[in-house]
Amino acid sequence: MANNDLEILIEHFEFSPISVIDDVIDSVNELMYQALIGLERFVEKKSKSDEEIDQGMHQVETLLEALIDHNFDMFELYVMRNIFAIPENLKIILPHQEGMDFTLDQSREEKVDAELELMRKKVLALLAIKKITGNIHSQINEEKISQYASTSDKRETFVSTMVLRQTEQVKMQQRENRRDIDEEERLRKRARIDDDDETSKAIAQELKDLEMISNLFTSLNQEYNKQE
Repeated sequence: MANNDLEILIEHFEFSPISVIDDVIDSVNELMYQALIGLERFVEKKSKSDEEIDQGMHQVETLLEALIDHNFDMFELYVMRNIFAIPENLKIILPHQEGMDFTLDQSREEKVDAELELMRKKVLALLAIKKITGNIHSQINEEKISQYASTSDKRETFVSTMVLRQTEQVKMQQRENRRDIDEEERLRKRARIDDDDETSKAIAQELKDLEMISNLFTSLNQEYNKQE
């Protein structure tokens, strides 16, 4: 079969003729393997030797595969020569090709070649423009990323600085609060000491007064005793 005939058949049927033959052969092989599975189950019931079963099934499988390959090779040749074949003197024009002129002279062929070359150059130019614009976009994106990274670093630095400052302020405030507390504690201790001093003085004064009263009673007792 000529290549042009095969192209016409594929365009008309919308599938390759050889794919139909392959599908038929695959279906036959699948049926053959299913039959071998059933045969193996039957033989296993009749024979107890696994070795004999394996050897026999292998021989049967090899024989069937060889027969299928041989017969379906002939089937493929017959189908391609007699079914999917176009007679030599038969001119086929598909429905969507009606009214089209497939004859080309030298001038028209050169014109078509020139048009194809022009289209090729246009396509190359478009690809080059796309590549250049893609590089420009990538550069712009890189610049944006670097700017964002720089801005992000500055922002992080600013935030870190503010956090450090705030932390230092909090520490200073805590130290001041401790100083105030310590100062209040010292003042309280001093007040306690002063109170203790006043109390001691008062007690000492009371002791002196009691001593004076005791001495007074003692002297009075002595005088009373003298009078008696």
